[in-house]
Amino acid sequence: MKNNATVDADKRLETLLAGTPLEPSGDFAHRVYEACLNEMIDAKLAQMPVEPSSDFSARVMAEISSGNNVVAFPQRFPAFRRALRVSAAGVAAVLAVTVGIFSLKPQAVSLNEQVASVLSSDPELARLASADDDFTLSELVAASELLTALNDNSSQTADFFAYYEN
Repeated sequence: MKNNATVDADKRLETLLAGTPLEPSGDFAHRVYEACLNEMIDAKLAQMPVEPSSDFSARVMAEISSGNNVVAFPQRFPAFRRALRVSAAGVAAVLAVTVGIFSLKPQAVSLNEQVASVLSSDPELARLASADDDFTLSELVAASELLTALNDNSSQTADFFAYYEN
């Protein structure tokens, strides 16, 4: 059995739109602009296609080899510029050597000051050193290296101690 009822198209369209209103996507304007721009570019290229000339590379090579090229900044005094470069390089070398010599000058820091600065920079090592006053410098260095290795691998160290505590 067939349904012979007439349907009002406008009313049905309004009903459908009320349920799902049409909204343009966020990039709608961008897509329309891009399509228009591509169409304009295609039309312009159809009017004037871009084609390189067949003798382009030959003309470029002939211009380069002709020797008539003008440099953007011509060298008016080549001997003076060469002397300026050599003297600037010499001054830079003298400065580098001077700074290197004075920076290699040994600092007058006693062994006690070095140990104190190491202990002040590492609180765990300072606690360890204050617990036993009979540590030598080599023992303090070994303890510092051990603490550094433990700190660098803290997750493995925690797993190791957790395993042996249980």
